[in-house]
Amino acid sequence: MKPAVKKEIDRAKLLYEQYGRELSRDKHIKELLERYREANIKTLDKIREIGVEEGCTFCAVELDECCCFEGVEEKYDYILLLVNLLLGAEISEYREIPAACLFVGSQGCLMAVRHYFCLHYLCPQLKTSLDPSAIDDFLSVSGDELYCGLETEQAIRGWLKQNAELKI
Repeated sequence: MKPAVKKEIDRAKLLYEQYGRELSRDKHIKELLERYREANIKTLDKIREIGVEEGCTFCAVELDECCCFEGVEEKYDYILLLVNLLLGAEISEYREIPAACLFVGSQGCLMAVRHYFCLHYLCPQLKTSLDPSAIDDFLSVSGDELYCGLETEQAIRGWLKQNAELKI
């Protein structure tokens, strides 16, 4: 794991340890986290409904290829990692699958919520195999999730600036 990724994980874990309970009890943050979780569930349902999950599983298992390649974890900053901790994800510092993203395991993504790239990237093979209207539906639903994520991350940044004793 690259030092920059470890630094982001350590920072998220420290903030979670120091402020996770307070953040989880804050009414506004709690509501935003719940909306984010609900939007994420809708995205996951859409992924299954239109066949993205099946297509990704086929590539990962049958072709030994995966869009969740090593290095994708570098896109996650400490705030998105903190959100994942607040939503119950466990963040490991050990790669379960060699040459894959640190946050992917044998059962798929280990994150509760994902980075923009992870939500919006559809490989050329998937794009050609899916109905264009299904792709539009997926992008709309995942866009709602990303918007909820943006709101949540901004609120947490603001909360930390007002309440945290350490520099963020």
